[in-house]
Amino acid sequence: PRSIAKFFGNAEDLYQMGPTVGVGAQGQVYKCEKLSTCMCYAAKVVDTWSTRGTRSNFARESLEEEIQNMRRLEHPCIMKVVEDFWERGERIIVMDFAQHGD
Repeated sequence: PRSIAKFFGNAEDLYQMGPTVGVGAQGQVYKCEKLSTCMCYAAKVVDTWSTRGTRSNFARESLEEEIQNMRRLEHPCIMKVVEDFWERGERIIVMDFAQHGD
């Protein structure tokens, strides 16, 4: 597996990547810290290079739709999307961090 950047995001919203807290079909989830606030979040990292061709387009469209749907949902049992980034071919989705999982 490829290693990901230790830091990601733009200058105002720089995050430091921490340990892996989960692995799923779409990628890995890491604990991360927003450096400007010292707040902890979960960063879901989806490798968009792993799919090619038509499937790749479908996978990216599905991922973007998932992000938009997650942004609209407001429920105490659903992790809120804080922000998202494209970083070196990976889609990074920053969400609230649940200490004991989702």
